[in-house]
Amino acid sequence: MIPTDDPRWPMYDEVLQRPAFIREHLDDLDDLVRATLPRQACRRWTQVLLTGCGDSYYAGLACELAFETCTGLPVDVQPSLQGGRYAIPSMTPPAVVFGISHSGQVSRTIEAVAFAQARGLDTVAVSGTPGSPITREAAQVLAHTLQAGGRTPGVRSYTQAQLLLILSAIYIGECRGVLDRGQATALKEELRRTADILEAGLHETDSAARALAEEWREANQFIAVSGGPNYANALFSAAKLVEACGVNALGQELEEWAHIQFFLQSSHLPTLVIAPPGRCSNRALELVEVMRGLGCLLAIVGAADDPGLMRHAHHYFGIRGTVGEAFSPLLTSMPGELLACHLAHLTGERFFRADGRGVGVGRGRITSSLIMRSLQELAPPFALGDGDP
Repeated sequence: MIPTDDPRWPMYDEVLQRPAFIREHLDDLDDLVRATLPRQACRRWTQVLLTGCGDSYYAGLACELAFETCTGLPVDVQPSLQGGRYAIPSMTPPAVVFGISHSGQVSRTIEAVAFAQARGLDTVAVSGTPGSPITREAAQVLAHTLQAGGRTPGVRSYTQAQLLLILSAIYIGECRGVLDRGQATALKEELRRTADILEAGLHETDSAARALAEEWREANQFIAVSGGPNYANALFSAAKLVEACGVNALGQELEEWAHIQFFLQSSHLPTLVIAPPGRCSNRALELVEVMRGLGCLLAIVGAADDPGLMRHAHHYFGIRGTVGEAFSPLLTSMPGELLACHLAHLTGERFFRADGRGVGVGRGRITSSLIMRSLQELAPPFALGDGDP
């Protein structure tokens, strides 16, 4: 338990309050989606791009499978620089770009939305800050104010972005006839059930994260590994460790670990594997056996009744309930978040490096960067002369 007067408390409290947040806001967020997205536009869209930076990018990755499955549309997810300057110039109407930014002030995501507008694409801003610059840039706005407890690594904002994106996917699918009303309602209730599943394992997950933090408190390098939609949570978990503790943490895709990190000189690396039931399950089981054989310090997030994974874990975070794999990222980020909280508390680290970074050097590096709005400002992809074809 982190004391309420500790600087790490606001992030910790956001994690603990996630079940209540989902219960309290799911219907309001669904109403916002249904009141905002034009039904006729949803029917005509032929392609979807989800784009954002940092946690907002990870939220898009976490929702890609849900978006593809619910809408029946091809879906691409890109970080904002890649999405705006490389993906959008090749897109054609009628396609839609969802620009995701909790603060609504991120230059690259605003730029991506501006490029999409210039390209004649439909645009939707997904934000936790109504009235922010990105909401003024986009044609449609899904913005819901978040009550934040202070300047902490994003947790609640990540959950809200996922809920808004998934609810959008369900509604678009309903508009397009991919889902009937009954199926859409059932999927929304499955989303609601994630709150019960999280709550059922909350105390156990918190205690296990505290014990893991005690064991790993001297480490300064970490890796988080997963595949499918939960690759997003490998990236997100690594990001929370960096933001909360200032350690070097990396998120890696499950199969890519076998090609790259297998060869690390130091194999005794604290490794968090996120492996809920899904299409990657058999591969995850194969690779955690390899990791254990190499001597990795292995913590695994998986189903509470998965003896195969449990057998290879030094620490195991059991999920006490199941949802479809497309919604599972809502269940699997909590261990990494709580680990980051407890590590920061045990080591006395202050969030976001309380050493002047971002106040002097690097201030404005994200929100004050030059924003381009015209596609003509982009360099051509080939250096062709006047006489070249």
